[in-house]
Amino acid sequence: MLHKIRTFFRLLLLLGRRSKRPTGLVSLAKIRTAVVLRDAGDESLDRSITDYFKKKGIEVRLLSIRDKRLRSREDLFVAILEKTDFNERYAALSSTSCFKVGRRPFRGDVYDLVVSPAEGGDGSQRTVFEAITGYLERIR
Repeated sequence: MLHKIRTFFRLLLLLGRRSKRPTGLVSLAKIRTAVVLRDAGDESLDRSITDYFKKKGIEVRLLSIRDKRLRSREDLFVAILEKTDFNERYAALSSTSCFKVGRRPFRGDVYDLVVSPAEGGDGSQRTVFEAITGYLERIR
């Protein structure tokens, strides 16, 4: 019973905070700021993410699922979390980013691009981020 009540209130929160901004595929040339939602703790991954965006001239902010401020206003939203939970869904739905990328689809077409690891392949955050950057490079 408690689970149903919690789910109901979470749904209300999601509906009330959903961004109204239209989204779609955007080339990296038009992106000025980015936010990456990832599991904290892997400093080499954080460095790789920061270096990639720095080389592109894009200011990046790294978010952890434990951060208190999950709403973002950056141009690009990227979620590479290994496990999906309410916080990721909230961050993705409430983000006013014009381009959203994730590794799992959510109901309501939250992400403009979904990049999932190959069946039985390495599903680490690093592997998924490298795959995402490959797709980002191809968008013109």
